[in-house]
Amino acid sequence: ARRMLVDPNIGVLNASPPDFARRVDQLRFHGNEAGPPYHYLNGGVWPHGNAWYALALNAVGARQEAYDFLAKTMSLGGVMTSPNGQPAMYEYRCSDPGDSLWYGRIDKPQFLWAAGWYLEALLSIYGLTVNAWNLYIDPFLPLGQSAFASDWFVAGNKVLVSIRGQGPLIKRICFDGQDYPSAVLPHKNPPRRRVSVELGRPQHPYLAAAQSALVSAEWDERASRLELLFAAFAGHSSSVVVISPRPLVKASLASSGSLLWDAELADGAYRTTIRFTHRKAEERLVLCFEKDRSE
Repeated sequence: ARRMLVDPNIGVLNASPPDFARRVDQLRFHGNEAGPPYHYLNGGVWPHGNAWYALALNAVGARQEAYDFLAKTMSLGGVMTSPNGQPAMYEYRCSDPGDSLWYGRIDKPQFLWAAGWYLEALLSIYGLTVNAWNLYIDPFLPLGQSAFASDWFVAGNKVLVSIRGQGPLIKRICFDGQDYPSAVLPHKNPPRRRVSVELGRPQHPYLAAAQSALVSAEWDERASRLELLFAAFAGHSSSVVVISPRPLVKASLASSGSLLWDAELADGAYRTTIRFTHRKAEERLVLCFEKDRSE
């Protein structure tokens, strides 16, 4: 996409080469409905293409690049300062760089669909993450930004999610003012008003991602033990990721089922992936970590 479709000034062309006008019969268009070259469907820049590209960059870990691209091609400030720009959430833009009058020209400047895609991509870059089982926070702050806040809807409640600090890991998570050892939002007693995330080296282990529904999470500082209750269905193959300042020394399931785990040290903390199969709908995973020797 970067090589064939991206125009660095206005974004992703939805087709290259823009030759649909020569393929009317082959593609069964009704006349010139695709538009002339570099217009509309025939190689124009549509907002969802820009959002998809930013989301793809974010998904492979190029989060700063995703943010910079989105800011340049979809934010009001970025669109205003681009060729033939204006403050707009647009339907599409002409992408012909050889036509200075039309290059970057905006069609339908007030297009709520574009605004929706912009918010989807923006919140995903900052860390609003959804899988088939959970809503969770994979936080990120762009270069030069020390804080971010946004309202999310969690279990029917409007919850203010704020992120501050520096680094790729979470130092501390608070749900409604109370420490909670999980960036995955639990299905039982989820936050109702506020989630506060402080970036930095983790103070204690926390759940970063899960392929089963998280029911609850409990951290016992004295025992250096993290207990996670998950729900799915018998036979479901699950994996969870835990970030911790100290290595995992023991992992077990309350059902006595088997599990596998591996860990890697990155960014000054251990990233441990645990894989297991649900023997029943609810599985309790118990993780014991090396104790803090400074105590």
